[in-house]
Amino acid sequence: MRFCNQLLGAPSWGNVQPYRVGMASGERCNELRTALASKCRAISVFSMHPRCCFFCEDSLGPYGPLDTGIFVQSVLLAAQERGVNTCVQGSVATWASPLRKNFEIPSGYKLICGISMGYGQQVTVNDYQPARRELAELLLPLKSVND
Repeated sequence: MRFCNQLLGAPSWGNVQPYRVGMASGERCNELRTALASKCRAISVFSMHPRCCFFCEDSLGPYGPLDTGIFVQSVLLAAQERGVNTCVQGSVATWASPLRKNFEIPSGYKLICGISMGYGQQVTVNDYQPARRELAELLLPLKSVND
């Protein structure tokens, strides 16, 4: 992830940057993949092991996950800009124990997600385009003044 320095300027509430990132490569990444695959079926089925995992400080209420989400989005956009494909894995968040054994995670930090990275292949599963909500469904209607 040569673009890591670019990510240091990601927006953060109160500039607290309440996130930490665990990254592994090579043999250590393979060990983590095996450990996570034994816990999480999605990883073993799709062979998509996270290259980096994101943790956030738990004491900040909604602001920790908000900032971490902004940072994750910054990682995704920076990777895409460089032609690297990504897949966010929220299911990893329930299996922090293998990561806690391999990374020095500060007390009070919780696992939010992992991101798999690589170069996409022209296979059918990569053509999947899930349905998305229409804009009208995302926008909340205003209540009547009389409510």
